[in-house]
Amino acid sequence: MYANNFCATLDACVLAKAVDRDLILRFRSKELFRVAWSEMILAETVGAVEKILKRKGHKQAGSRAKKVCAAMERAFPDAMYPPARLGLLSEIPEGVDSKDRHVVATALAAGSEVIVTHNLRDFPQGSLSQIGLQVRTPDIFIA
Repeated sequence: MYANNFCATLDACVLAKAVDRDLILRFRSKELFRVAWSEMILAETVGAVEKILKRKGHKQAGSRAKKVCAAMERAFPDAMYPPARLGLLSEIPEGVDSKDRHVVATALAAGSEVIVTHNLRDFPQGSLSQIGLQVRTPDIFIA
């Protein structure tokens, strides 16, 4: 049971950064709020984590990245939302980056109040407020 039903959809760029991911998921583990993601968000996360690990010289970066996402799925099985229905895509206002429409669709499917991302320009607040969503950076969300 959650302290409240507040839900945040986490973008791949947030899940890819260990500090952001760990802090937000620690708060989630205290059941202060719900988190949401989709298969597409996790696939993007695997790619981003792999890129970060390769830059740092880690061997087997791909398998390590997949393990990160698998651990998140095991720890928070209620966070996974099925691929967005096509009907939700039609509800997404103009201005949202075409490559990130699936994140907004996941937020709508999950009943999220906020999308947590580093890419604020891809999710214009003016567009999202039309459908009852906010967009926040991890720092602002945590604060």
